[in-house]
Amino acid sequence: MKKEKYNIICLSNQFYKNPGFSITNKHIVMEELAKRGHNIIFVDPPTRFKALKLLVKNRSLSLSQKYLKNFIVYTPINIFNFFPFSFISNKIHIRFIKNIISSWSNENNFKTILWIYHFDFPRIFDLDKELKPDIFVYDVVDNYEAFPEYSRMDSTNNGLVKVIQIIDTFFKVKIDQRGLRGKEWVKKRERNLAKRADLMFSSHPLLFEKFNKMSARVYYTPNASLYSKFSKKPKVIPDILNNIPSPKVLFSGSVDPYKVDVALLIKAAKKTPNISYCLIGPTNDSDSDSKINELKKIKNIYLVGPIPNAESFCYFFDAYIIPYVINDYTYYGCFPTKFLNAAATGIPLVVTDLPAYRGFEEIVYIGKNPEDFIKKIQLAVKDKSESKKHNRKKVASQNTWDHKVDKQLSYMQDFLNSKM
Repeated sequence: MKKEKYNIICLSNQFYKNPGFSITNKHIVMEELAKRGHNIIFVDPPTRFKALKLLVKNRSLSLSQKYLKNFIVYTPINIFNFFPFSFISNKIHIRFIKNIISSWSNENNFKTILWIYHFDFPRIFDLDKELKPDIFVYDVVDNYEAFPEYSRMDSTNNGLVKVIQIIDTFFKVKIDQRGLRGKEWVKKRERNLAKRADLMFSSHPLLFEKFNKMSARVYYTPNASLYSKFSKKPKVIPDILNNIPSPKVLFSGSVDPYKVDVALLIKAAKKTPNISYCLIGPTNDSDSDSKINELKKIKNIYLVGPIPNAESFCYFFDAYIIPYVINDYTYYGCFPTKFLNAAATGIPLVVTDLPAYRGFEEIVYIGKNPEDFIKKIQLAVKDKSESKKHNRKKVASQNTWDHKVDKQLSYMQDFLNSKM
């Protein structure tokens, strides 16, 4: 039986082009699908202020960008996210998406997939109703109930932008969400998605367990490694990383207190003053908590800001750490994409004790508590074993995004076969 080709509309909760974020699962999966000949419309989160900034800066506004013949990024503009504005906005988005699909349909008869990552896209089921996808996929990659935006209604915006966001959220909750807000809204929306989805994918074992109680059509598809990319040592290292004293450990990704254990980092740095801690990534991307400022006061902690493909620089460090705090967000839904990318370099890995690492115990140092985490860092920076390095690379090579996408395509083909 021939393999199906798809027109895929991906609703992303992160912008395709955003230097503050590490590359995420949705970026990788959609790019891999495009390489395989599927057509991709990558739909950014709805924006108002980013669009206005572009309009002022460039004196022009483009709703879409074509990165490849079969990969288009659409940036929807929503002035407000409550009815009737949300209803009107979606009518515009639907028309735009249909026009793209129509242009592709002149060349193929691909089936259509609506692939959801952005569970809180305004009036999401309007898109489903009018686009009439052959397969509706909900790909759940986070425990959104514990995300600061929902768990404590946090916002990283300031000034007039924050005021407008508060007004918008107030009316969205009152009108579109019928009074539900925060965790209760997340639960309601995800129950509806689980009920509607033809297929669900989950990147975390406990998320799989959670949604397996709601749907018989959920599959565990954990995050993976970009092995071909990170298994090769870069020829050069950025100057900002070159002068950090050894021994040195690396962390990459957004430095947000709801994920990163700031107290643990401070304790580790103070207990091991001879070890340098380099943190590559933006700060306070999704969490306004000011405790991050405490890191700036520690002499052997280096906050260097975002650098693309940060894990590739593991080759120039002695160990790689993921000092995530143990909370509802990380414990019940976080499988860092950076973990297996770093493993692909062969570097010693030190992590806190999260369920996502079950099955990988042979390639990683797991800190069971703060003292043990610090002890494991001290062991890792001295770990020069070639056999252990080889084993870490081997495990990463056996868990790639190619393998993950193969599984997802197989589940979709099985679903279509079941309808015949």
